[in-house]
Amino acid sequence: MELLQPNWTILPMWVIFIASYFVLNTLVFKPTLKIIAERERLTKGKTKEIEFFKQDSEIKFKEYEALMAEARSLAKISRDEILRAAEAEQKEILGQARSEAESTMEEVKAQIASEIISAREGLKSKTDQLAEEMVKKLTERKVA
Repeated sequence: MELLQPNWTILPMWVIFIASYFVLNTLVFKPTLKIIAERERLTKGKTKEIEFFKQDSEIKFKEYEALMAEARSLAKISRDEILRAAEAEQKEILGQARSEAESTMEEVKAQIASEIISAREGLKSKTDQLAEEMVKKLTERKVA
């Protein structure tokens, strides 16, 4: 129990404690707290800078999206105009092809009709000749 009672060694312990406090405060605690405060200041500064860049990038991204939407709408309008022009050209070409096909068809029909008429005339003359020959042969047989 004697160990728990204060004795003469308490005074040197207090002197060592206070001396250690001032030495550690000067060499360790103040520089460490100064470094921590500087880091906090830099972090807050960087946080503000990051927030500024974030807002700036959001604004620029919205501007980019607006420009892209405008470009898409202009491209759609241009594409629609090109499609309409192509459809009109297609209709014109098909109309020309149809009219050419119809005129060609009429020419072919006329040519076929003329060939049929000439073939009929040729056959008619040959039929007359064949009829005469048949009559001659039949009449020659009866006579002979």
